[in-house]
Amino acid sequence: MDFRPKHALSHTIHTVLVRIEQNTEKIMSAQDDVSAAASAVKAAAADLTAAAANIQAELARLSGQAVDTSDLNAAVASLQEAQASVDALQPVPSGDGTASPAA
Repeated sequence: MDFRPKHALSHTIHTVLVRIEQNTEKIMSAQDDVSAAASAVKAAAADLTAAAANIQAELARLSGQAVDTSDLNAAVASLQEAQASVDALQPVPSGDGTASPAA
């Protein structure tokens, strides 16, 4: 009996499985990188939101006092622009289990 075809088929299957495993590892590593980046963006957005709220509360506390807050008001506007830019980077769920950047 000739067992070569079975052995060759087994070798081919093994080779394909090894490639699938390697590709899966690459995909999982890339997914980990994407997940870490998404977490960092969300944390930055939360930090910006908290900072803006704290500054606005401080501005409200200072209103009515003889303090010029025009530079601080301008800084808040810049902070809000930065916050909007970071918010735009956060992925928006697409409904099919994936996410795409906010439009």
